[in-house]
Amino acid sequence: MERNWTSAQRAAMGTLGRTLLISAAAGSGKTATLTERIIRRLTDPVAPAELSRLLIVTFTRAAAAELRERIGAALTEAIDRDPGNRHLQNQLLGLGSAHISTIDAFCREPVKTHFAELGLPASSRIADEAELLPLCERVMGEIMDEFYLKYADGGRDSRAFSLLWGNPFADLCDSLTPSKNDGELIPILLELYNRLLSFPEELERLRMEAEALEAQAEGDFFASAHGGVILDWLREFSRSASETLRGALEDIDRDEAAAKAYSAAFTADLAFCRRLGDVTGYGEAFGLFENYKNQRLGSLRGADPLFVAHKEARTAIVDDIKALRKTYFADPPAVVS
Repeated sequence: MERNWTSAQRAAMGTLGRTLLISAAAGSGKTATLTERIIRRLTDPVAPAELSRLLIVTFTRAAAAELRERIGAALTEAIDRDPGNRHLQNQLLGLGSAHISTIDAFCREPVKTHFAELGLPASSRIADEAELLPLCERVMGEIMDEFYLKYADGGRDSRAFSLLWGNPFADLCDSLTPSKNDGELIPILLELYNRLLSFPEELERLRMEAEALEAQAEGDFFASAHGGVILDWLREFSRSASETLRGALEDIDRDEAAAKAYSAAFTADLAFCRRLGDVTGYGEAFGLFENYKNQRLGSLRGADPLFVAHKEARTAIVDDIKALRKTYFADPPAVVS
């Protein structure tokens, strides 16, 4: 059955004789539309295109493979409808050598062809992610060392801790690693780098975000765009965790032994989670996390599987509380504001 295309998709498929720029959200059918446009060009009864004359580039290998597969399937269907069409048969035969690839693979072709002129070995290739990661980590480590020295107070001696005192780059690193562990910093910076590459503005994106945060700095952190997202997470966590703990307590309090062993800790966690859902400011949330105490559960021998499940659910909630505290609430309000 033929697919029902939108008017915008039909326009993208049928418009010829000009340059087209098509922008659409993820999952809106861009690949399907592009495939249909290519098929219509290849099967045009008046002026059919040659697949070998088309350049089709994508961002990922998976997308390139999917596109090649869809074109092959569509050509096979077209040949089934018109078995004597030699043009379509030639296009299907040439599909394996068609220029359908990622951008980096396409750019590598002239390098492979002219490697001698470029002074490169014939065996040169594009490194995969597993090979690049240790190289990136080493380079990032070297850059960090340079920046520690660059922003150190020139009036101090060269001992390690003296270089860090009053160093704005060291302060930045501390703000990125809640546990103040430099071992976590390189992966964080590499992840930031890769995320910035996904934005057209790249590094300028950081500047834009910084200006937006600075404009909102007079108020509470939770009133900022980024703080509001964290506050929403807290409220959702509070709702979900409170519901789990409340249901568990209902079962626990019906059993004398379970109530003696578990009730106090579950009740304290439930109260904490409910208070967490009512916070409106960063300082209030910070105070709750700073004062949170994980109460030990009592011993419950031969526990019913139901109580074992409740214990495991409570452990997961406690782990989430610790992770939230470490990730978002390690710094007091004076540092965040």
